[in-house]
Amino acid sequence: MHSPAVTVIIPFYDTAPYLERCAVSLFEQTLDEMQFIFVDDGSTDGGPEIVEKVLQRYPHRQPQTLLLRLKGNNGIPTARKEGLKLVEGEYVAHCDSDDYIEPEMYATLYQKAVQESDDMVLCDFYQGIGSGNRPRSHTPSHGGDYVRDFLHGRLWPFLWCGISRTELHRQLTFPTASYLEDWVQTVQLLHLCKKLAVVHQPLYHYCYHKTSVSHKTNVYNCMRQLKECMENYTLMHDYVMQHCPVDETEFVEKKVLVRGKLLPVLEKWGSGRWRKLYLHTFPEVNRIILFNSSLPRERKTEYLAVVMGMYPLMAWLRRGFRRLSPVQD
Repeated sequence: MHSPAVTVIIPFYDTAPYLERCAVSLFEQTLDEMQFIFVDDGSTDGGPEIVEKVLQRYPHRQPQTLLLRLKGNNGIPTARKEGLKLVEGEYVAHCDSDDYIEPEMYATLYQKAVQESDDMVLCDFYQGIGSGNRPRSHTPSHGGDYVRDFLHGRLWPFLWCGISRTELHRQLTFPTASYLEDWVQTVQLLHLCKKLAVVHQPLYHYCYHKTSVSHKTNVYNCMRQLKECMENYTLMHDYVMQHCPVDETEFVEKKVLVRGKLLPVLEKWGSGRWRKLYLHTFPEVNRIILFNSSLPRERKTEYLAVVMGMYPLMAWLRRGFRRLSPVQD
């Protein structure tokens, strides 16, 4: 029996409304030689039963599929780590359980990897943000400095929109906090990667859902996200500074994204302590954000709105514009 070409690790925790769609999109892949590892991270909504029920409709996928049940809710990094122990494929992919993929995704990426002997192959993707799905692209530079491309936003965190050699994943150190955990793994994989390719087809659907825990806007949740993001940012930053020839100023985009976790709170309270906390999180960014050419205009506009105490108005106007387009999950 041949080893699988691609193993997909799918951690899940209380994503029952979306899990069937995800599983169907995986089992209907045109690539035959696959392995699927579903990691139940303590679900309370019947997630494992959903996976088993969907799998019954795909008999040819049953020998290729493992369902790993963890005790309690350990967080997505632990779920990925436990799934990795069971990997048999030549390449590893990750799929978030509330997302879904195009039928030809893994066949396309694997064919590219084999033809060019690539360590990693990424694809473009759709990003659902409430105003509909927008295509997003990776635009790496031609110099092969993949870590710097990531820091400057030319490569997105790609655990879910690509494949990479299994041997690279076995060298990773995993974080414990969940928010931005993919940053920590991404920089390690990019540092280890010798050859990377991009398929400019949007084959992955990265979905935002209003009901997901990570998009609730209460103060406790935002502060918890900020704490975990700071923890994983520090791990990512320290790894890069130790292994790669980059300058501290090249982390500006990531710092802006981290403190952006406070923006949902600022929608309700645009001044006072929350505004001060935002401006004092990576305060060195305040001096250079408006003059940084790599930052998108939206990030600069957000900063100006916070400084002037007008972020609630800006957020209200943005929501109004988004309502003009159909919502897509």
